Amino acid sequence: MIMLGVGFGQRKLEDPSERLLRMLNEHSDRIIIDKDGLVSTNYDNPEIRAEMTRQLEALATIKVCKDK
Repeated sequence: MIMLGVGFGQRKLEDPSERLLRMLNEHSDRIIIDKDGLVSTNYDNPEIRAEMTRQLEALATIKVCKDK
């Protein structure tokens, strides 16, 4: 892990490959990685479905402006 001190609070900067591995592990139930390494969203995950529903409902409230 790369650690650098930054000004007003000590901030830790992770090595990008370590950060990627950590994020993949933390979100392993939310993603699917196929044999070719393609990372996709796991749409069977209830949290993913709930978030998609929330976002679609928010989009439905947007009013369309019809300028002529």
